Formats: sequence, structure tokens, C-alpha cells
Amino acid sequence: MINAHLVMSANHDVRLVSFSILIAIIASYTALNLAGRVTVAQGLTQTFFWLAGGAIAMGVGIWSMHFIAMLAYNLPIPIAYNLPIVLVSMVVAVAASGVALFVVSRQQMGRLQLLTGGIFMGLSIAAMHYTGMAAMQLEAESHYNPKLVAVSILIAIGASLIAMWLAFHFRSNTSISGSFWKLGSAIIMGNAIAAMHYTGMAAVSFKPSKELVIEQFYPLNNFLLAVGIGIATLVILALALVTSLFEQRLRIETARAEALHQSEDRFRSLVQNASDIVVVVASDRNVSYASPTIKPVLGYEPETWNLAFEFVHPDDIAKAESLLTLALDSPSVNVAAEFRLRHADGQVRDFEVIANNLLSESSVAGILTTYRDITERKQAEVSLQQQTERERLVTEIAQRIRQSLNLEEILRTTVAEVRQFLQTERVFIYRFEPDWSGVVVVESVLLAWSPLLGMKVKDSFFEETSNRELYTQGRVQATEDIYTAGLSQCHINFLAQLQVRANLVVPILQEQQLWGLLVANHCSEPRHWQQLEINLLKQLATQVAIAIQQSTLFEQVQTELTERKRAEAEIKKLNQDLQRRAVELEAANKELEAFSYSVSHDLRAPLRAINGFSRILVNEYAPQIAPEAGRYLQMVRHNAQQMGCLVDDLLAFSRLSRSPLNKQLVASTDLVRQVLADLEHEQENRHVEILLSELPTCQADPALLKQVWVNLITNALKFTRLSEVARIEVGCQQTHSAAIYFVKDNGVGFDMQYAHKLFGVFQRLHRAEDYEGTGVGLAIVQRVIHRHGGRVWAEAEINKGATFYFSLEEDIYNDRNCGRNSVSRGQSQRRGIDTALLEKQQNYQSH
Repeated sequence: MINAHLVMSANHDVRLVSFSILIAIIASYTALNLAGRVTVAQGLTQTFFWLAGGAIAMGVGIWSMHFIAMLAYNLPIPIAYNLPIVLVSMVVAVAASGVALFVVSRQQMGRLQLLTGGIFMGLSIAAMHYTGMAAMQLEAESHYNPKLVAVSILIAIGASLIAMWLAFHFRSNTSISGSFWKLGSAIIMGNAIAAMHYTGMAAVSFKPSKELVIEQFYPLNNFLLAVGIGIATLVILALALVTSLFEQRLRIETARAEALHQSEDRFRSLVQNASDIVVVVASDRNVSYASPTIKPVLGYEPETWNLAFEFVHPDDIAKAESLLTLALDSPSVNVAAEFRLRHADGQVRDFEVIANNLLSESSVAGILTTYRDITERKQAEVSLQQQTERERLVTEIAQRIRQSLNLEEILRTTVAEVRQFLQTERVFIYRFEPDWSGVVVVESVLLAWSPLLGMKVKDSFFEETSNRELYTQGRVQATEDIYTAGLSQCHINFLAQLQVRANLVVPILQEQQLWGLLVANHCSEPRHWQQLEINLLKQLATQVAIAIQQSTLFEQVQTELTERKRAEAEIKKLNQDLQRRAVELEAANKELEAFSYSVSHDLRAPLRAINGFSRILVNEYAPQIAPEAGRYLQMVRHNAQQMGCLVDDLLAFSRLSRSPLNKQLVASTDLVRQVLADLEHEQENRHVEILLSELPTCQADPALLKQVWVNLITNALKFTRLSEVARIEVGCQQTHSAAIYFVKDNGVGFDMQYAHKLFGVFQRLHRAEDYEGTGVGLAIVQRVIHRHGGRVWAEAEINKGATFYFSLEEDIYNDRNCGRNSVSRGQSQRRGIDTALLEKQQNYQSH
């Protein structure tokens, strides 16, 4: 008798446990396959069918694993099961499987969908398990360990998450490697589900009950029942799996057939719409298929192509035979060749032909040959080759022109290479004479044709100015046949006499003048001149013109060099003469300096003696001298003093040419104020008004410039002596390039017709009795100003005063000796220049 307070010990039938785990693994593998079927199902009915069938198969498999595991559980007392509750647990398993399949069959599954579905499926599996536990009927009370129950639920949720993630990622993988991955995943899922179940079984314990009423009890053989349920489950799972695999295979074959059908349609469309001709040649060299593209490409109907080489150009039959032989010897290998086919209109076109031996392919059973029209490409290649050759020729000639100055050699090489490039009989260069006749200066001609080199030719066409202007404007004459070009009969006769049948003429210009012609002749037959050939001759005519100009310039340079050498020799001779004259001038200066020294010593002593002795006579013997003799004595003394002043001024004037300039920045206003202060004694007992404007600074020798101001202001004070009120103005007029200083007075003035004598040494315009002076002061002013690179001039009217002007540097005024241009009246007015002043200066300088 079992103690009611003791927990009954339980054990499991190992065989049934293993069997339950196997069922779980098979059910998991089936679920992975069914997930893929639900995903690719098309239409609502098909989707519902696979979803419902998959849910039943998967749910029954999970429930079967659970119930077999329940049957493997043994207690020391009999166990019975409530059938309705057992069926409820099965329904729960089917519902959970349906939800799981629905989630994993979606196009996308995010983390939220995975988590929601996993929790729902885990809770459903847990509900199925504990519902199944509730179906147990036995004389015992069950007790559950809450911790283990919670662990079992978490395992159920975790197993569900793993199962759904694996099912989603492997649902569409139908490869062999994918099957292995599915099997591994099924093992993981099956063991996870089994772990949940056995954890839940470990959470329960049973204690005997004294009184337990069993509503219905059916004695069962657990092992046989488990095996029966397992076999039934395996049958259901096998049917589901076989159905899934069959449907998958059927879908793959259907898709392959559809792809093949689409491929055939696409191939047929490509063949019919492609620009290439596709031909299938049987082993007997008959054409079994020709694509419709033969009509637009060659102008034939497809059914007219019967033999392999029916339309091949006779000269290329050998190439076609060689291609076919090579294709027969090389199955399934592309072999290629290029040859020509005859068009229906008689033209010949170039083709690239690719042949592939597919005689072993039952779907083709022939040599698949593709013809691609490459006529335009070949023409482009020829044109490109000609273009390259033309550029090479032009470049070489241009380089030869840069490297050589031998014009004859350049022209001779040019016509030879042009004739070779054009493959024509004659090329020459024709140069015009002043009367518009001409001569062939260089030529390249085949031996079979008469040479024209050195021949003088006069074409009446060029006697007309309008005709020459056409060529001057760049006209190119391209004549394909002189007899059909609409030429005048005399011109035809002229060209025929020169053995010309086709003619290409390009002008050679020099400074927009017609120098000559570059001519290509085809003598044997008519010829069509291509645009590329015309462009070549035009480019070469430009290069020839450059060579001619370069040669002309070289000749000019040689002439100029000869003239320059002659001029250099003359300059050298002149320099030698200048050096000789400089030596003579230096000697003359030294003599002048010696003379000046002699004057300063030899003349001063007698003058001092005359002045001294005359002063003694006046001072000591005045009472003894008659009045008339005294007057004569005073005149002697005065003339001696005047002679001394002349000697001093003459020495000062000569020193100006020898003393070096010491230029520096001079404040002109301050310098004039200093001069006025020094000359205050000249203003004693007189009414003098002096107006001094602000003067700009300048670069000058301060000592020499002061001497200029002293002489000019002294003159102004002197010649205003008779004026009741002497007015003197010192100022400056600013021009755009120089400052013009002036000293203006209201004195006696002078007659402008004698102005040219004003700055000469010892030149005076007033009597010495009226105004003292030696006539050297203004000459000194001019010498100082000229040494500074400036100008000095004056303007005056008799009894209305005079104005003296000077500048300290070269300016804009006209200098006839230096070739400078004067400023126009309008420009002077715009720049604030006194135009009248400039004109008076020019008039003064012209005397």
C-alpha cells in the first residue's frame, strides 16, 4: 500500500522518449519545407490550402511528440486520459502551427513580428502541454513547481523564436546545401520542443489520493498506443513532405519550362529584329534557316538563300571555305573571318562572319553562322587611316618648314609626298608673274606623263580681276572630268594639251595676295576628288605659304643683317670720330679753363690798378684837376668797375658748364622767400608789391636754382624802377606733366620781335645808360635751366611789363629740334594749361 503523503516516483520509457524526439525532428523538418510552400503559394485558395494543410501536419506532429512523451511517462499507478481534453490540446497545437506558418510566410519579418509570433507560439505550445497534462486521469494529486513551469514556458517561447527564425530564413532555399541546413535546423528545433516538454514533466509531482473518482478508464498498452500514434503521425508528415517536394519540383519544372519558352521567344525576337543575319548551315552545306534580317541587310528574301556561299563574292570564296572547314573541325567553338557579300542591287558589302559548330545540338543540328555588316566600319577605318596619314604628312611638312630654310627642298618634298598620298600622276606648284602669267617652279610626275617643270604657262582665266579674287577668297577648283565639267572649249583644249583629265587646284596666298597655285592632276582617267583630299591640299597650301613667307623673311633678315653690319661699321667710325672730337673738346675746355684762369688773374690786376689809381686821383688831387678832366676820370673809373663785373659774370657763366649738378628735393617757396630777403636793399625808398604764391617742391641743385631766382627777381626789380608802384608776381602753373614757374612784373617790358636775343651772352634790349647790367644774367639763367633738362622763355609788351617762365624737366611742349608734338588747344584747356602761354613759348622758340 502506497503512503498517501509520499511523492510517487516516475520513470520514462527510453524507447518512447527517443521516438518522441524523432517525431519532433521530423515535424520540424516538415514545418521548414511547408513554410517555403506557403511563401510561394499564388492565389488565396492555394495559400489557404498550404497554410491549413501545413498547420495540421505541423500541429499533429508537435502534438504527437507531446502525447508519445506522455505515454512514455510511467507511475506506479494506472493512468488514463480524457479524450475530449486530449483533442483540445491537439487543436491548440494546430492553431499555434497555423499562426507560426502565417508569420514566416510574409515577405518581410521584422523583430516585432518575430517576437510577437514567437511568444504566441510558445504560449500555445505550453498551453497544449499543460492541457494534455490536465487530460491525465489517475488516483493521485498533481503538484507543480512554479519555477520549473516558468522555465518550461520560457523554453517554449525560445524554441518558437528559433523555429520561426530558421523557418523564415530557409523557406526558399531549395539547393542541396540548403537541405542540409534545414536538417540541422530541424534537429535544433525538435530537441528544443522536446526540452520544453520534459521540463514541463519535471515540474509536476504526484501524491497518492485515498479517494479519486475516475469518470472513465480504459486500460491502455502505452507502448503500442505510442507506436500507433507515431506511425500515423509519420504517415501524415510523410504525405505533407512528399506533397511539398512534389509541388516544389512541379513549380521548378514549370518555371524552367516558362523560362525556356520566354528564352525561345526572346531569341526569336532578337534574331528577327537584330541587325545581323543569322544563318544555320547543315552538314551538306545547305541553308536550313536564314533570319528575316537578310531582307533589310542584303535585299534578298530568306527563302532564296539555299547554299552556304551563294552570295559570297567570288574573290572571297576561299576565305568562306576556310571558315567552314575550321568550324567543322572545332565543335562548339566560335571561329571568325571577314569577307564580302553581294547585295541584291549589285553592290559589294563587307561582313564579319562568326561560325559555331552546333551539329551535335539536336535543337540546332547545324553550323550557326552570324553575318554582321561592317561596311561602314571598314570605310571609317580607311577614312581614319587616311586622316592619320594626312595629319602625319601635314605635321612632317610643317616640322620640315620649321627646321629648314631651304625653300626649294621643302617644296620639292611636298609635291612628291602629296602625289604619293593622293596616288595621282602629277602634282606641281605654279607661281604667278606680275603680268599674271606663271611658271611651274616644282613638280612631281610619273614617267609616263610629260613634265611641266620650268614651263611658262599663261591661263587667260587669271587675266580677269574678278577671277583672281575668287581664288584670293579661298576658292578650290575640283574638276572630276574636264569634258563633263562645263568648261569652255578653249579651257578644255588648254588642259588637254597639258595631258590633264581631272584637276584639283588650291590657291597659295601671301598677305591676302594670290602668290601661286598648288595643283594635282589625274591624267589617265576621270577622278572623284574626296573631301579629305581637298582638305589635305588646302592645309598643305597653307603650309607652303608659311614656308614661302618664312623664306622671304629669312632673305629680308639676311639683307637687314648686311645693312646692320654696314651701319655698325659706320657707327663704329662715327664713335671713333666722336672720341677724337671728345679729346679735342676736352683739350679746348682745358684751354678755356686756362683762358679763364688767365682772365681772372691777368685782367683783374690791370683793372684793379686802374680803379685804384683813379680813386686816388679823385680823392687826393680833385682840387687840382679841371672839372672836365674830373668827369673823364670818373668815366674811366666807372668803365673799369663795369669791366670787372663783366669779367666776374663771364667767369661765373663758364663755371656753370663744368660744375656737377647736386640735385635734391628743394622747397621752392622757402627758397624764393630767402632770395627776397637778400634783395630787400633793392626795395629801399620804393613802393614795391610782391605777390608770392605757394610753389611746388622740385628736384634741383639748390645753389643753381637760387641763382635763377636771384637773376629773374633782380631783373623784375630793375625794370620796374620807373613804375610808381612796382608789382611783381612769383607763381607756378601746373600742367599734366610739369610745373611751369614764372616771375611777372609791370615794368618797361620789351619788343617781342627781339625776344630771340634775350638769353644771349652780352645781349641787351635796353640802353646801359638807362639800366645797369652786363647782359650775362639771363644767359646764366638759361644755362642753369638747360642743365636741369628744362626750358626758359619770356613774353612781354612795351611799357606793360614782362613775364619770364621756366620748367625744370622735359615736358609736353613742342621742340622742333627734338621732334616733340605740342599739345592741342583742346587738350590744353582740359588739363588747365594756358594755351596762349604755350603758343607764345613756341613762337619764341621758333626765332
